[in-house]
Amino acid sequence: MTRPAPSVDPGLLSLPLSAALPPGTTTEVYLLAVRHPGITERELAEFGFEADTVSAATAELQGLGLLRSTGAAQWEALPPDITLTALAGQLETRAATTRAISAELARVYRNARQSSAEGGEGIVVLNNLQELYDASEHVVSSAEHEVVSFREDSPLTAHLFGRDPASHRGRWTNSHGRPLRMRATYDASVLDLPRATDILTERRRSGEDCRFARGLAFSVVVADTSAAIVDLTSYDSSGQGCLLVHDRRFVLALSGLAESVWRLATPMVDDGALNRQTHLILSLLAAGATDATIAARVGISQRTVERKVRSLMEQLGAVTRFQAGVQAVQRGWL
Repeated sequence: MTRPAPSVDPGLLSLPLSAALPPGTTTEVYLLAVRHPGITERELAEFGFEADTVSAATAELQGLGLLRSTGAAQWEALPPDITLTALAGQLETRAATTRAISAELARVYRNARQSSAEGGEGIVVLNNLQELYDASEHVVSSAEHEVVSFREDSPLTAHLFGRDPASHRGRWTNSHGRPLRMRATYDASVLDLPRATDILTERRRSGEDCRFARGLAFSVVVADTSAAIVDLTSYDSSGQGCLLVHDRRFVLALSGLAESVWRLATPMVDDGALNRQTHLILSLLAAGATDATIAARVGISQRTVERKVRSLMEQLGAVTRFQAGVQAVQRGWL
């Protein structure tokens, strides 16, 4: 016999949960997990939820750091007072990012239209993915000093991450062999791409400074103040409509936008940081252990633990200790 699902407080429907499922569905699954420790797929089925719905809802809740798997088809809700506060912090950061880049994006908008009114000189509209790939390589090779970019999980980014990790190895240079400074902000969704961790590690070892943000709407690659790519392939996967920009005003606006995103992004952890000791510290943090407990378990002084925890929280962009654990899980560090 199917049990009735719990009634949902209208205020809880405002939780930022999936629009991919019927309204309130993910919230109802979450409420059941809060009310029933170690809830299972069978129990959710008794409340009328089909297996596909359970799979989609629990995957989203785990991605948001609200739920964790405790076994085959079994889940446990993490403490709402901590996880919902951490989620609110992430949404506030995303809102701050949007507000910060709005002025720069407005300037990009105006410059693009002003350039078009003057005959489109300095702006090339690309027609397909191959032209986009070629133009992106051209922009990097034409740089004199630095390439700054922010990349969402677009077809261009997938193309970049589709290469063998070894191809990302080696110092970054331009067409004249001059070393380049590389700074890139990646949308956190990029971490879901195959071999993303290996590729990011190689790029970092090759000199790229990496950060992470959430909710990037498109991708931009800027070489100094001379050229830029605007990647809109998430809106048209054919590559048509993407831009190769040489107009200095437009490039400066895109450069300012990339800098705004960079300042609000979270630094990538040092590639040597996730040794066994650091992994254990993060695991204990996620479990809510005190510094004294961590020191005893890891075998180091409490002062050393405090220093390492502060450093990890900075790298993860976390406000609370538990949020650091949640962020570490979301990034695949645990």
